[in-house]
Amino acid sequence: MVNLTQRQKDILIGTLLGDGCLEVNGFNVRLKVDHNTNQRQLTEWIFQEFKELCLKGPYALEQFDNRTKKFYHHVRFSTLSKPVFNNFYSTFYLQKRKIVPKDIKRLLVNPLSLAVWYMDDGFRRRDCNSLYLCTSAFNQTEHLLLLETLKVNFNIDARVHFAAGNARIYIPASSAKQFCNLISKFVLKDLSYKLL
Repeated sequence: MVNLTQRQKDILIGTLLGDGCLEVNGFNVRLKVDHNTNQRQLTEWIFQEFKELCLKGPYALEQFDNRTKKFYHHVRFSTLSKPVFNNFYSTFYLQKRKIVPKDIKRLLVNPLSLAVWYMDDGFRRRDCNSLYLCTSAFNQTEHLLLLETLKVNFNIDARVHFAAGNARIYIPASSAKQFCNLISKFVLKDLSYKLL
C-alpha cells in the first residue's frame, strides 16, 4: 500500500486546481498530467515527484483539432491506478466534473500548491503588474470559495474578471508582488517569466 507524502499531496492539490485530472480506471483512480510542449519542464517535474507510481515517463504526442484545423503538441504522463488517489477523486469531482471542494480552505494551505497551480494555469498581464489564474471551468460559488481561501490563508486580495464570458481570478498589482514572493522559490526556471 503506497501512501502519498505531504509534498505529493500539496503538488496534487495545485495541479488539480489547474489542468491536472484524475480518472477512474478500474477499481481505482490515476493522475493524468498533460501540458503543451512549452510547459514540458513542468510535466517532467511533476512526473519526478510521482515517478514511483508510474510505469513510464512523459511522452510527446501530436493532436489535430478539427475546430481550429491545427496540430497541437503535448507532453503527457499518467500514473498507475492506485487507492491513494481515490479520496482525492471523491473530493475534487462531483458526477465526473472537476470541482472546487467546499473545504478547499483546509486543503490549499501550502505555497507549493499555489506555485503548481500558477505554473500550470496562471499568467501575468503584459500591460501592468497583475496576474491571472485561469479558472473558467469552475462556477460562481467555486470562485467565491477560491477568493476566500486566497484571502484567509495567504492574505491575497483577488477578484473575478471575465474575458469573452469566461471567469478567471484576477490578482491586482496590490497583491501580485506578495503572491509572487510566496511562490517564487518553487517556480521552475523555464516558467519564471510568469513572475513579476
